[in-house]
Amino acid sequence: MKGVQTPPEVRTVVVSSPAGTRENLWVARTAAGILVGSALLAGFGRGAAQTDRPTGTYQVLFRDQPDPVQRMVRELAGGLDDVIRLRTPNDQWPSVSALREELAGPFAGVPGWTWEFRQKGPFINYVGRPEPGSGRPAFLLLLQENVPHPGRQVQDEFHRRLDDGTIVHVGFWFHANPEPGKETIRTPEREGWTEVVQGRPRKDSS
Repeated sequence: MKGVQTPPEVRTVVVSSPAGTRENLWVARTAAGILVGSALLAGFGRGAAQTDRPTGTYQVLFRDQPDPVQRMVRELAGGLDDVIRLRTPNDQWPSVSALREELAGPFAGVPGWTWEFRQKGPFINYVGRPEPGSGRPAFLLLLQENVPHPGRQVQDEFHRRLDDGTIVHVGFWFHANPEPGKETIRTPEREGWTEVVQGRPRKDSS
C-alpha cells in the first residue's frame, strides 16, 4: 500500500571474543586428539599382541596405569601426529611454542603443566612437568631418529614412518620425581623413567 514502508531486515550478530573462540577450538582439538590417541593406542595393542616379548623392568602396561597416566599418554599419542606433521623438510622438529600455536595435544597451554623441547643429535624430547606440589608425575615423549631398521619396517607402537621414509623410534615415559635439568634425555630407563607400553612389549628399548 502506498505510504507504508517495509521495516528493515533485522539481523542478529553474535560477537565472540578471540579468547573464547580460541578456548573452544582448544577444547575441540583436545577432544579430537584424545580420539586419535585412543585409536592409535588401540592399534598399538593389536600390534604388540602379535609378538611374544617379555616386559622390560622399566616398562609397565598401559591398561594397568591410573587414569591420569592413561589420559596423558592418550593426549601425547594424539599430539604425536601434530609433532610429526610440523616437522620441517630440513628435519627441524617443532618447538613447544609452535605446538601451542597449533593447539596440539597437551602442549597447548594446559593449566598446571610446563613443557620443554630438547634435542641433541638424533634424540628429541618433549618433557612435561606439573606444577610443584600437584603430586602428578612428569611425562616424556621421546623420539629418536636415524635408528637402523629394515627398509620395510612395519609401524608399531615403537616406530613411526615419516613422509620422507625416515623411521622414528617413539616412546611414552613418566617419572614420579625426575631430577631437574636441561640435558636431553637419551636413556630414560637409566634415569628412573618408566615406559608405558601396550600388549606384550619387547624387552629392549631400541
